[in-house]
Amino acid sequence: MQDKLRVGIIGLGRMGIQFEFDKLRTKPASHWGAFSNCDHTTVVAGCDVDKEKRDSAREHIPSVYDSVERMMKSEDLNIVTIATPVDDHYKSFRIILDYWDSNIMKGILVEKPMSRSLAQARDMAAMAKGRGIVLAVNLTRRWDLNIMNIFNIVNSGELGEILAFHGRYSGDVLNDGIHMIDLHNWFKTAKTWTQRTTARVTQIPSRFLLFEFDILMINGRIIFKENGVNIQVFEAKESSQYTGYSELVEKPFTRSDLSPLLTMVFDFANCVIGAGENREPKCGGKEGCDALRETLRVIRRIRSQNP
Repeated sequence: MQDKLRVGIIGLGRMGIQFEFDKLRTKPASHWGAFSNCDHTTVVAGCDVDKEKRDSAREHIPSVYDSVERMMKSEDLNIVTIATPVDDHYKSFRIILDYWDSNIMKGILVEKPMSRSLAQARDMAAMAKGRGIVLAVNLTRRWDLNIMNIFNIVNSGELGEILAFHGRYSGDVLNDGIHMIDLHNWFKTAKTWTQRTTARVTQIPSRFLLFEFDILMINGRIIFKENGVNIQVFEAKESSQYTGYSELVEKPFTRSDLSPLLTMVFDFANCVIGAGENREPKCGGKEGCDALRETLRVIRRIRSQNP
């Protein structure tokens, strides 16, 4: 294998590359940006059916194609990343496998959700596992260093058992809510989550961006607000106002501004490099399928309540 893993991007729209040119977003903000800024990878090719997107990407990607088939036939790729709209994920995945060379290709990254169909998502995970392919699903919050630190605090038990988890988000369930649903799945694996823990994930029909959660524990509380711009960690201390009572006192929390996309790509690339060691990315096929399963349940429930 070359010194750097050769990456091909399927889909040259917003997540593929265009978000990189949004001046307000933390960089890297796209698949192209993340793989281009990773020491282990280099983007050598991309493809899209849209000519305007192809023309826009040519300045930044050496080889650009009008179909997945043409790119796979022409390039020796170690990693392929799928950044198309969800309805194209399964089809693109199958085409990649049609040209898969296990001596060269090692990993596939898929945007969330894996599919609209749980059966297709499970098929993707099974095919990847059967061929020894490292599969990652971009449920980005799994790689957010701030949320990882919060999970470690919760999991350590220093603030006691989790009493309640409440997440709130704006946007549609499948594309936005799946992130919060996945966080719920993740925190359920904490040692301090018990049968007594209550949980709620709520879709808020707001016009503004909303992604926040509140975790109450026996001896503390953690509040994640403004999509992580504002994070507060509290610990229960003896009250200074009422004898025999405790009150919450804020503890220091050092925020990281590192892009979760970059953290994701480094983790994924390291798993690809060490594929023979059975290394798994922080969010692989199983986690992607679990998040989709619960998200589809929420969608069915909403539809049943609003026929």
